[in-house]
Amino acid sequence: MLEFLGVRNAEARHKPVIRVVAGDLHRVVDAAEKELANRGRHYQAGGLIVSVSTDPTSGDPSIVPTSAPALTRELSVAATWEKYDGRAEDWVRCDPPTRHAAILYDAQSFRYLPPLAGVARQPYFRESDGELITQAGYDKTAQRFGVFDARQFVIPDPTPDAARAALALLEDLLTEFHFVAASDKAAALSAIFTAVVRPSLPHAPGFHVRAPVFGSGKTYLCELIGAFAGPAGNAKVSYPTTSEEATKVILSLLLTSPQSSSSTTWTPTGYRTAPSSGC
Repeated sequence: MLEFLGVRNAEARHKPVIRVVAGDLHRVVDAAEKELANRGRHYQAGGLIVSVSTDPTSGDPSIVPTSAPALTRELSVAATWEKYDGRAEDWVRCDPPTRHAAILYDAQSFRYLPPLAGVARQPYFRESDGELITQAGYDKTAQRFGVFDARQFVIPDPTPDAARAALALLEDLLTEFHFVAASDKAAALSAIFTAVVRPSLPHAPGFHVRAPVFGSGKTYLCELIGAFAGPAGNAKVSYPTTSEEATKVILSLLLTSPQSSSSTTWTPTGYRTAPSSGC
């Protein structure tokens, strides 16, 4: 049929064609990056080619760096690759050349892949203009990828009465916690609000939960706060003993854009919730 219609096999695949021409390495790599970006599944973050992956068990999304073999596979899907065969005196199909894929993989700066600043697990306020983004997917201005079902977030017009009713619901969740002072309860509410709007904040504060005895509900409070950030549980870690190790642990967690992480300690002075260093 294709021969009868005079249609080449490459044209019938409805895919762009990238021809590997000697001396045009930069053009070939640029074309590969452009077609990869056109698929709408890959982005750049921290000098790496990344994608957004959702855990099938928890439903929690994360930013995942693309490995070199995975990049080669994606390039083969994004375009049809051809090289000139002197014996056939024609262009023939080939796999994406390892050299070209490796150069793109190690580029660190990219012309076409859109930048990805993070993922949002629920509607969020865009930093540049304060607009509430209720549509899932990639927002070019905010440089964030929304991974949520917009139908689950029907947001009515805000009123003072609705705000007071919502605050009462949140305070009811904290009735079993025995805070030392009203400021500690306010800090717990602040942690809940921060969990919700964190994707909109250029810098989000950290919160330190302390209590005088073990088994007093510190972890439960952290789980409660984390529930407002997204579908998955907190990434639990033991807080390191030195600031240098703490920095390494925090950065390793932030690389995957977790919804939240928790680390608690106990103190003989009473049950307290307080802001700590920002992250």
